[in-house]
Amino acid sequence: YDVVTSYVCATLLHLLLLLKVCVFLFCFTQGNHHHLVQELYNDRLRFKSYFMLTLEPFELLHEKVPTRTDTNMRKPIRSKERFSICLRFLATGDSFVNIAFSHRVGTSTVATIVDEVTRLNWDVLWKFPDFTGAIDGKHVVLQAPPNSGSLHFNYKGTRSIVLLALVDAHYLFHAIDVGIERGKTWHSSGQKALDLCHMFLLEMKLSRCKINLMRLSPVVDNVFGILSNQWRVYRRVMALTPEKAEAIVKATCILHHFCF
Repeated sequence: YDVVTSYVCATLLHLLLLLKVCVFLFCFTQGNHHHLVQELYNDRLRFKSYFMLTLEPFELLHEKVPTRTDTNMRKPIRSKERFSICLRFLATGDSFVNIAFSHRVGTSTVATIVDEVTRLNWDVLWKFPDFTGAIDGKHVVLQAPPNSGSLHFNYKGTRSIVLLALVDAHYLFHAIDVGIERGKTWHSSGQKALDLCHMFLLEMKLSRCKINLMRLSPVVDNVFGILSNQWRVYRRVMALTPEKAEAIVKATCILHHFCF
């Protein structure tokens, strides 16, 4: 009887130990999205603090992000996790390496997700309405791109791309363009926002319009301050190519509208 009891106890201990190992391996291979984010769904305040976005627009926007197809190597990263990885980068400006560790994915995977999701947000969601408001620019600091010379050098002594924005009195963007400024010449990848800005500058000749624009000018600075406070990626030097940094800037301008 004692031998049987000892054997049963030893077997149960081995099974318990095996269960603990399985739980540990499961937790090790599942990152923040599968643990912390699921808990945040029950606390809206902490959810917004973590993603800088409320739950409703999060659910709306992640459906726009496609899920990669299955492969023989591993299961794909679903749209919700891809969107949460991108949002966390924008909200913190943290390195791809740290975000990869916290989500248990590869560093190159994080870089690819951020690039694809930010470009998708711009292509799918942004529209250019006919609107007149106040215009101003913001330097977005970059790490000097290889072999760029003085191309991205600005008067502040840093390397940057410029966010040119047309803003209304409600702290919302109505037209933006992102590019580089060389002397008095503007170079960018888009033209529609520039056309709106040229029309806007012509209207500035009207004295009444000038008075209204003087009232709006502090609003533009406030919008840039809100943008930097909401998305901490602006508080760090972006160690990215100008093209990828441009996609990030555009994506944050899109997400800015969902925060009001």
